[in-house]
Amino acid sequence: MSVPPEASTPSPESAPAPIPPPAVPQPIQQSQPILPPQRIATVQEVFDRYLSKFDRRPRTEQAWRRHMEMFLELSGLTWVAHIHTVNDAHVEDFILALRKLPARRQGANFRTLTLAQMIDKFGASADVPKLDQRSINVKIDALRAVFYYAQRHKYRLDNPFVGKVSKRATKRVKPKPRLPFDADELASIFGNEMFQMPPHQWEGKHWLTVIALYAGARMEEIGQLRVIDYRMRDGITYFAITAMESDDRDDSPKKSLKTVGSEREIPVHPVLIQLGLTRHVQRMKAIGESRMFPDIRANGEEITTAYSKWFGRFLTKLGITSPQKVFHSFRHTFKDACRNCGVPREVAEVLMGHAGRTVGDSYGTGYSLAVLAFEVRKISFGTRFE
Repeated sequence: MSVPPEASTPSPESAPAPIPPPAVPQPIQQSQPILPPQRIATVQEVFDRYLSKFDRRPRTEQAWRRHMEMFLELSGLTWVAHIHTVNDAHVEDFILALRKLPARRQGANFRTLTLAQMIDKFGASADVPKLDQRSINVKIDALRAVFYYAQRHKYRLDNPFVGKVSKRATKRVKPKPRLPFDADELASIFGNEMFQMPPHQWEGKHWLTVIALYAGARMEEIGQLRVIDYRMRDGITYFAITAMESDDRDDSPKKSLKTVGSEREIPVHPVLIQLGLTRHVQRMKAIGESRMFPDIRANGEEITTAYSKWFGRFLTKLGITSPQKVFHSFRHTFKDACRNCGVPREVAEVLMGHAGRTVGDSYGTGYSLAVLAFEVRKISFGTRFE
């Protein structure tokens, strides 16, 4: 009997290769398109509008122009580039280049070189001091302000300089910070005989002092207020803090703000309305005054120069002599009151005109006037006016 042959087992070598799964087509990677903003303008146009809107001293203007020229050169852009095409990569390249740039660029070794050539020649040399972080931050801060203006006025959808300030700046000895006024000092200031007269008899120095406490604004921001800066919308009375010229009927210095982020709307605290500020503004308007406090006259570059000196003497008279207690202490007092009264930090920053430095702060249009007014009504200082 024949034995059937055993079924042969195929060797691994002769086994057919597994059939691979069908290839899934991969999407083609494309860079995200740059979405145009509502308004189109070149870097030159926006930069010039920014400088004309915020009246800065000639030296400051020249420095900011140098910062922008340096950014354009090192990022490969030009003044005629549309400002909405500037992106994060341009900013990152700029910062990397700055870290290789010699700190001192005068002399025969540098006279004929472009910035890029200086970096190529000296960037890797440990013998040539480079820009320190503080100098880099100064340039970034200036450019951030320009692009914040561009974003605010709808030339851009975002601000590529937000979040780009380094924390690695060389430490320096800082001056002692200003301190807030305490409750006793506030009682001395507003319990003084000058505040005993009826508010309808108050002068500009009375109003400046009390507004500083209840609005948290800077001295010059209050002193330069005009009648048309006292406004109402949706039943809410507010100060329009702006650098725009409102009137040219007097010879006062042009209005100016510390930064573009300082432009804002501050709801008027109920205490100020109760004291009669609205009636005061209406009275100024009725007699043809363009400014809210026309008796605060310029004595130097700024409207409030004379008032500032008076306030310093006033504090000394009250026995408040610490160099850390000055007019600016009202802003610190306001900030503390916001914390103690439950006002969110972000709202306090908006009320005080602090431009955001985080990426999230560069999105959206901010808080509504109604939200700001709701939070302002929480603020209390326990003064005799409340």
